[in-house]
Amino acid sequence: MPAIIRCFLAAVAFTAAVHAKVSVTPVADGHVMNTSATTSYGSSATLVANSSNGVRVIYLRFDLSTVNLPAARITLDLFSNGVGFDSFNLYGLVTGEDWQESSLRWNNAPGIKNAYTTNSGTLSQIIEPAALYLGGTPLASFSAPGAADSRNRAFDVTSGPVHDFIAADADKVVTFLIVEQDPPDSSGLSWHSREAANAALRPTLSFYQAGDTWDHLRVVLLGGQSNMDGRAAGSGLPAHLQQPQEDIPFYYHTHGSSANADSSLGQLTTLRPGATQMPAGGFGPEVSLGYHLSRAIGEAPRTRLAIIKYARGGTNLHTQWKAGGDSSVTGDGDVYQVWQRVVRNGVSGLSNAFPDARLDIAAIVWIQSGSDITSSQAASAAYGDNQRAFIHDVRATIRPNLPFYLARVSDQLFAHSNPSGPNYQNYLLVRAGQEAVAGDTAGVHLLEFDGSSYPVLSDGLHFAAGGLVKIGEEYADHLARTIILRSSILPGPTLRWNAIPGRAYQVEHSGDLSSWSSISAGPVSEWTDPAPPARRFYRIAEAD
Repeated sequence: MPAIIRCFLAAVAFTAAVHAKVSVTPVADGHVMNTSATTSYGSSATLVANSSNGVRVIYLRFDLSTVNLPAARITLDLFSNGVGFDSFNLYGLVTGEDWQESSLRWNNAPGIKNAYTTNSGTLSQIIEPAALYLGGTPLASFSAPGAADSRNRAFDVTSGPVHDFIAADADKVVTFLIVEQDPPDSSGLSWHSREAANAALRPTLSFYQAGDTWDHLRVVLLGGQSNMDGRAAGSGLPAHLQQPQEDIPFYYHTHGSSANADSSLGQLTTLRPGATQMPAGGFGPEVSLGYHLSRAIGEAPRTRLAIIKYARGGTNLHTQWKAGGDSSVTGDGDVYQVWQRVVRNGVSGLSNAFPDARLDIAAIVWIQSGSDITSSQAASAAYGDNQRAFIHDVRATIRPNLPFYLARVSDQLFAHSNPSGPNYQNYLLVRAGQEAVAGDTAGVHLLEFDGSSYPVLSDGLHFAAGGLVKIGEEYADHLARTIILRSSILPGPTLRWNAIPGRAYQVEHSGDLSSWSSISAGPVSEWTDPAPPARRFYRIAEAD
């Protein structure tokens, strides 16, 4: 019987994790404090759980009208906004759920004994059993480390009191109370509220359905200048690309946008137009790239595409994107440092949003050259060397052997490519440098966007909507050939696959598709079984 081969992708760079799930953030939240009984903290970006000057209770109300219940698994995640360590009880409110965030105070808060306004006594004295599910018995208890932005999982349940409390709530609105355990007034600890500037750090209640499967996030990084940022209006997109692509996590930072309250840059949403510096609602090649690549990646079991993007128009490689030469930021250009920061924040945001997922930085897509063409002949002549240095630095910083997809400056950008224009010789130097880099640097792919299939705007510097859509499609096609592991089996049997240069692989084999043995194949693209039995199954994975 012939041998059979199965291929799967193993994530390498980051570990973290995702079920297919539905997540909701609070529609109202806030905390109340016994020593400030008439003060409302509902608009605060912080949920204060405890401190040394009073007893506090946190309120979180969720609207579950978009959630299919019952759920097979339910989790509640909070994200720390402080320091310290403490333990908490979580309760479910069954009466008084019409509380208003803007007027929630100690002296009117449901579920607690409002007369308790001193610092003495125990926290159990504040609980009003009749207002709480199970008569004041905690639904769950948890301990919370307080490192800034760390994820604190309040519960992760498949059955039990929390599961029953949510399932029994007929109006699909639930309120949780979080109360410090006895004794009160330990070290301070707080969490980000629903008003947090970084959406990825807001309290999150997640629901998983039976049959959900574990996923990988295959992350593609985008960078460069204005043609990566995009200068075409979103109205030029086909109708199906004008809508959010809810199945593709998208983390981006737009030049000029302020930092978040926690000093991070960027925000996590789903792929859509509007992430460009200009025009408002504009788009770059990521929209069509994501649409097509996500469908190819989705063919692999348990796998999803995610995108992290930062690009800035009018920036050059010789100074602003300059590579310092190692994994530190020493000597790196200012724009390159921002990009690295966005990537770090993006990875953190994706890890927080998908805490059970495996994140794999799969490739970088890069569109940049115009500002080096217009800088000087010296900058244009040095473009190839500067590009090699940049690739080396990114790989040292992000991931070794990271596949790089470059865009050769197009002959359609007539502001550069006009033989009678002042920049023509520099344009030729940059094109030659890009070609040389692709020819002598492993794992670098040079895409050409020459010809009338890639229309440009009247300024001769930027691609029009149709050009950006086609560029995204081309990138998706080339990425799919590289980052999705594909293989064939030849007589021998010999296994052959599309190896990434420098990346190591392992071959796994089994006689029953149940128990597997692993063999390190190394940084190669084929392997021959030296002693195959009559029946054997194979699969290939990137080595950890």
